[in-house]
Amino acid sequence: MKTKITRASRLKNLSDAIFAIVLTLLVLDLKLPNLPDSMSNRDLIEHLQSIFPIFQAYILSFLIIFKYWQHHNRIFSEIYYVDTVLTWSTALFLLSISALPLPSNLLGKFGNQISVILFDISVSLPAFFLFVTLRYFLSHPELLKKQEAKPEKEKDKKYMYSLLFIPTVAMISVLVSFIDNSIALYPWVLVLLRRYFISNILGKAPNPY
Repeated sequence: MKTKITRASRLKNLSDAIFAIVLTLLVLDLKLPNLPDSMSNRDLIEHLQSIFPIFQAYILSFLIIFKYWQHHNRIFSEIYYVDTVLTWSTALFLLSISALPLPSNLLGKFGNQISVILFDISVSLPAFFLFVTLRYFLSHPELLKKQEAKPEKEKDKKYMYSLLFIPTVAMISVLVSFIDNSIALYPWVLVLLRRYFISNILGKAPNPY
């Protein structure tokens, strides 16, 4: 049976909408605790410190999800058609993205080892689904935006494996949590500094994503 092929624009629009909703849901956890009408500066600082873990989880989750949106946007900028396999791999990717507010909420409220490990696993899943999506797309040039163009296989292959950077950092974070859970989130700084690490330390042109 021939696989049904359709335009990719509707799937991309749906993806952008889901990303927007997920990023909006994250901010709903940023709520001030019940504060008295009058309080000293010291008491206010203590109350703000109490919600800092929630704010930290929000910032980290927002940046990781935004990074995934950048990757997804780059891939779909080259795709003009989608078939059943590509549609469902994208659906699984979006499913894993839409579930991220839950582990982010648990991480902000509890911050124990279980919540850290659950967060690390949850933010890794979208990378694997995106990896599968890109791998499938690269093996089906008929889905290209310009069918006469051919993918730059070597360059695209390197980019495909770079998607596994986030799961690698997540694995490091899990291992660190068994040593000292209070610093288990520190490895995620690598995700934010990856561009500068590649350009300044390794002397390579940074990936724009």
